[in-house]
Amino acid sequence: MVRYVIALILGLATPLLGAHLAGGRALLLLNATAFLIVCAFPFLMVSAVFGFGEMRRAFEAALKGGAEKVELERALAFFGTLGKSAWLAALIGFIVGIVNILASLGDLSALGPSAAVLLLAPLYAAIVGLVVVVPFSLMIRKRL
Repeated sequence: MVRYVIALILGLATPLLGAHLAGGRALLLLNATAFLIVCAFPFLMVSAVFGFGEMRRAFEAALKGGAEKVELERALAFFGTLGKSAWLAALIGFIVGIVNILASLGDLSALGPSAAVLLLAPLYAAIVGLVVVVPFSLMIRKRL
């Protein structure tokens, strides 16, 4: 668990540092609209299928030992569904960004925020995959 937390902190800091070193501002990578579309929306949609209790058990199965094979398989199904949902939500964010750009072609000041949603949605989906789905799925697969 300590290894995961250290890797998580370093992993999240890496793109921010890269943006800073490239001459940009790292805070430009933060966008509330893209975050809600890609992170909150899939999590809530998956909770409709699995329920919050089962979602909690999926995280516990990955982090704690002693889970039975059926629990581990169900947890693996949860993380797979979450990962796929994040990418589908990124596609929605991409489309929302394009629609907003097309709707605001007359107002050049609105193009930047719309383009940010368009570009950051896939980035956030990749982060969800790399930070949550892949590590927790691998932890579960080790126990199967």
